[in-house]
Amino acid sequence: MFKILILAVILLTLVKIEVYAAVNGFLVSKNGCLYPCYYEENSKKKCNNRCYTLGGSRGYCKVYTCYCEDLPVDVNTVKSITNSPCTTNGN
Repeated sequence: MFKILILAVILLTLVKIEVYAAVNGFLVSKNGCLYPCYYEENSKKKCNNRCYTLGGSRGYCKVYTCYCEDLPVDVNTVKSITNSPCTTNGN
């Protein structure tokens, strides 16, 4: 029993454990603007693809703005659309 416990402790110290921090929010472009998102299918797909490309799990239209879930912490987002006055056409 003791040998199994020692082996388990050794194996656990060798296993690399990664903590994945994720954020949800409105996607912000390089120039500090939000991405518009309209409720037609093409716009929803564009938002979802943009979020997925940046490492998020999904994206959708929220208050006519692209909203992403589970993005890496280094991706620029805002929690509220009042934090960013401009919008961009995706460029």
